[in-house]
Amino acid sequence: MKNLLRLFVLCSLIFVASHSLQAQRSSSDTDQLSPWWFGGGVNLGFSGGNGQTIFNFGISPMVGYRLFDQFSVGPRVSLLYTNYSIRGFNGSGNTSAGPLSWAVGLFGRYKIPINRANIFAHIEAELENEALFQLAGNDLEVFRREVGNFYMGLGYSSGFPFAYEIVALYNLNQRDVAFANQNPIELRVGFTYNF
Repeated sequence: MKNLLRLFVLCSLIFVASHSLQAQRSSSDTDQLSPWWFGGGVNLGFSGGNGQTIFNFGISPMVGYRLFDQFSVGPRVSLLYTNYSIRGFNGSGNTSAGPLSWAVGLFGRYKIPINRANIFAHIEAELENEALFQLAGNDLEVFRREVGNFYMGLGYSSGFPFAYEIVALYNLNQRDVAFANQNPIELRVGFTYNF
């Protein structure tokens, strides 16, 4: 509960700071492109086998504010619900868990002016609270880990005002040794409006 409160406070502060930047813009800027843009993505997945099933559903909204034509900043929030179910051994029944993982981050984007190519550079600092599963006997235990991620990468946007985007990011922070098999490359597919 404390983590959700921290997330709410952080997002509120970002919104208030962004709103105050908007209020400082002069009235002569109203005929220009709106400084606000919106985007996000949806995750949906299901897998199963060997008595195990995993269902994922997540959303990741983001709001950008143009500081100038090519450069924008803003917050990004990610929520991921995972339901993990495993059939018990020796007919002991099923056990399942459905925790929520979350992440909150601040990003910066720079549109690279290359002959209308719609390519942009993306940098993001993120705090992630991830739910992990461990089988202990016939019980399924959930434990959490918090990690700071720092992403850098490139993306492609399909156009304006409504567009899809594909972003390839590399996590510069080293993971714990116990989770070294995780891929540092993250691919995101989403949509934007007014980017």
